[in-house]
Amino acid sequence: MSTSSPELIATEQSADGVLLASIDMPGRSMNVFSAALIDALEAVIDRVEDGSAIRGVVITSGKSSFLAGADLPMVRGMTELAKTASREQMFAHCGRIGRLFQRIEQCSKPWVAAVNGTALGGGLELAMACRARVIDIQCKALIGLPEVKLGLLPGAGGTQRLPRFVGLDLGLDLLLSGRSLNPAEAVQAGLFEACPANTLLADAARARLNALMLEGPSYQTPKFPNLNMPSMEDCEASVLTLAERHGISSEALAQYPAYRAIIRSVLTGTRLALPAACDAEMTRFLDLMFSPVADHMITTLFIERQRVEKAVQLIATTLPRQVRNGPLSAKTSDWQNLFTQCGITLLADANLEADVIELDDTAYTSPVRFNLCEVQNQKDSIQDDTISGQEHFPCLVLSRSSEHGRVIECLLPQVITSWTPSQYTAIQGALASLAKKTKCFLFFTNAPSCSATQSLLLAMQHAKAIGGAANSTGEHDKTAPRSPLNGMALAAAQALEEGRVSDPGIIDVAAVLAGIAPAYSGGPISYALSHYEALNPALVSRLGASYDSFKHKLQAYQASKRSH
Repeated sequence: MSTSSPELIATEQSADGVLLASIDMPGRSMNVFSAALIDALEAVIDRVEDGSAIRGVVITSGKSSFLAGADLPMVRGMTELAKTASREQMFAHCGRIGRLFQRIEQCSKPWVAAVNGTALGGGLELAMACRARVIDIQCKALIGLPEVKLGLLPGAGGTQRLPRFVGLDLGLDLLLSGRSLNPAEAVQAGLFEACPANTLLADAARARLNALMLEGPSYQTPKFPNLNMPSMEDCEASVLTLAERHGISSEALAQYPAYRAIIRSVLTGTRLALPAACDAEMTRFLDLMFSPVADHMITTLFIERQRVEKAVQLIATTLPRQVRNGPLSAKTSDWQNLFTQCGITLLADANLEADVIELDDTAYTSPVRFNLCEVQNQKDSIQDDTISGQEHFPCLVLSRSSEHGRVIECLLPQVITSWTPSQYTAIQGALASLAKKTKCFLFFTNAPSCSATQSLLLAMQHAKAIGGAANSTGEHDKTAPRSPLNGMALAAAQALEEGRVSDPGIIDVAAVLAGIAPAYSGGPISYALSHYEALNPALVSRLGASYDSFKHKLQAYQASKRSH
């Protein structure tokens, strides 16, 4: 029996010297960079450089998408290494992918990327390292470099090649926003060539490769049309000018180091040859890897988020096709839109209370009703009045949509302990399916009742809105340092200690995805960890006899984050 690892990049060499390399990671729905895939890519590069019979390479994907960013173990490895390694060690470790991409770019045998779907992060950086890139503009794909959303910059040549392809303004727009282009937009921007109509992508890429092989190593057309970008002095004044031009406020520039690092990396690179520019980019990347902001954002928005979402997706069952509803007010308009977007039909039922829905499925044994609630922009009241006046119903709270995502909080009152295990499982599965379909983050709150005071999202939003902490009656807590983040941290600490939410990571992810806590903080529990001394008096006052128990939970959470 063979003990070799499964092939991650399948290769097929034709008689005319074209090597087709197809990335297809077994057991995954999408290709992502892992240590094993990097090894496999390096092996292909070695083979191309050493093989006299190989004249050029088409690299594509065996899946419906091309290649996304790094996988979870790889990101964990980088963040863990950053806690103990020197800059030289980090440069060698983190710069490996970028060095492989430079070998592809400098290879005397041309590489063409046949991008058949989503290419994000390192996937787009790989495509940009190739001599040419062909894409089917009809495919459903996201093309972009979203690293800024994790407090980082693309460190494998992304800040250097992208502006050289699309120009300074569009390049910085994409880098600073992390937004994606669709295939047609990517072609229009000059990043890709369109696959001709009625032509298979592989055939179009092969034809493009044949043309490049005929040109030889001294290509007639320069790879980068915007190589001579508008010159700006690499200084703080230029940083401020470009940040303002792209809608980055001075406050955001101060709170999120990635914005400044991206701008400086681009400006530095305009004056350097590409290899030196990529080295300068890696230096900026390491600055961010050693910063607490990137650590907070990676942990909360990537590591913790994936951990929780994978668990939720495992319990997803069947999305309800229709739900009955009572009169729906303007306060639940986002819920109505969400149901419509995921294909759930709303059936008006005069027997139901206002802003109440009813799920009816044989799996539940009997119909199940939920109150609907939304987190609004204003100072949402957390006074002791019940949502829709129905304390015995579980409640669904929907956050606003933020740049990072959206959250559904399900309040499960203690009275529903009368549900059988099979009922509980079926209902959780339906809600998990709803969250999966709508790409929302779902978590459950164990609530004594369905009063608004029991919603963690509403409590944290209220603390943020009043600029401090709120006690159980919604009034300002005078023992707390007056700050929105301090207030959110105390509200989250109380929910954790009371057992309403048992997982600190869930609290952090929910608060950030809901747009309540800023991403740079890592969420209210992470903020409590990093500002423990300042918050300690207020925590003692708020939690009383439960303080020691909470302190233990906080220490356990800190230890778990270090072990990621």
